[in-house]
Amino acid sequence: MARAMKDSGIEWIGDIPADWNVIKTKHLCDISTGNQDTINRVDGGDYPFFIRSKNVERINTYSFDGEAVLTAGDGDVGKIFHYIDGKFDYHQRVYKFSDFRSVIGRYFYYYISSNLIRELGKYNAKTTVESLRLPWLKEFPVIVSKIEEQQQIAQYLDDKVGQIDSIIEKTKSSIEEYKKYKQSIMTETVTKGLDPTVMMKDSGVEWIGDIPEHWDMVKIKSLLYEINERNVDENAVLLSLFTALGVAPRSEMEEKGNKAVTVINYKIVKRGDLIVNKLLAWMGAIAFSDYEGVTSPDYDVYRFHENAEALTEFYEWYFRFTKFKDDCYKFGRGIMMMRWRTYPAQFKNIYVVNPPLEEQKQIIDYLKQKIADIDQLIDKKQRLITELESYKKSLIYEVVTGKKEIN
Repeated sequence: MARAMKDSGIEWIGDIPADWNVIKTKHLCDISTGNQDTINRVDGGDYPFFIRSKNVERINTYSFDGEAVLTAGDGDVGKIFHYIDGKFDYHQRVYKFSDFRSVIGRYFYYYISSNLIRELGKYNAKTTVESLRLPWLKEFPVIVSKIEEQQQIAQYLDDKVGQIDSIIEKTKSSIEEYKKYKQSIMTETVTKGLDPTVMMKDSGVEWIGDIPEHWDMVKIKSLLYEINERNVDENAVLLSLFTALGVAPRSEMEEKGNKAVTVINYKIVKRGDLIVNKLLAWMGAIAFSDYEGVTSPDYDVYRFHENAEALTEFYEWYFRFTKFKDDCYKFGRGIMMMRWRTYPAQFKNIYVVNPPLEEQKQIIDYLKQKIADIDQLIDKKQRLITELESYKKSLIYEVVTGKKEIN
């Protein structure tokens, strides 16, 4: 027989069990903010230190000893919650709920972490709230049942959420393993080829090791030459270079960078040209362009010699997805890490592999299919994580509002 329900009087909650009550947070616990700042954190400190982040730092002081729930007062408002029972300290913009009355801490943690963001929606027309206000928290409505039932709910959610989180963590780990496998496949294929029975020889480059005996090691300058053509068209397409994304028009990435005031005198880039950020080459800021446009005068632009036996896609794999950036660091120079530059004079003298053209084509075809297969598996696992996160949120909401019975 279904239990009797009643209207909670709260739009985003709807009906609740007839014997449950709606009580404002100010009647259920004490609320306060900390007095520490992020700079007070201490690596390896004695106590947990809660800041406005999912990450928990360490500190050598504590300002509270007991059961508490904490949430960020600004930043990712309504999305970051912690539960603790013990000594800790907390940031001046982190709210602490403690000294619980008529509600147990663990139940309160699940309830507020599931529902605070729903309540905040009525205070702000935007989809996000930039900062929490104490009056809002004091008036936040909490659905409470008898203590014994809260304990059962908290235990049920501890078990269920623990199981879901375990699956999510294992899935995330397997995604990382697939990413490492993808990286190793790319490096192995563009430096060793596709025939495991072929005779090998030392490449002379430590991170490459042996290469097929019939492959050549050549200096970059034998494949590419530097160009320095300057732009006079104010309407030219500005291209940006991103370590993770490669080359893309700045207009498509305006949220990720600053707009240029003018593109006059910028360096002209043709489709198939290689752009190198000499300042970040040692971090992998190298990519071929699929676009016509211009790029920063601070970047170096290279173009294949007409007679170069080189395919753009093969060397895109080689420059961007292997340890080639280690060579950029090795041959670079600078007085400190953040000013480490790989100038053209050094870049052009770095040795790279140069397989026969037909093998470059075979490697490109193989990697396209292989990487597509791996990416498909990664996408499938990422969708699973999204579905589990959604199910977890739904489960917590249904249970703490009494819409789902656990017995």
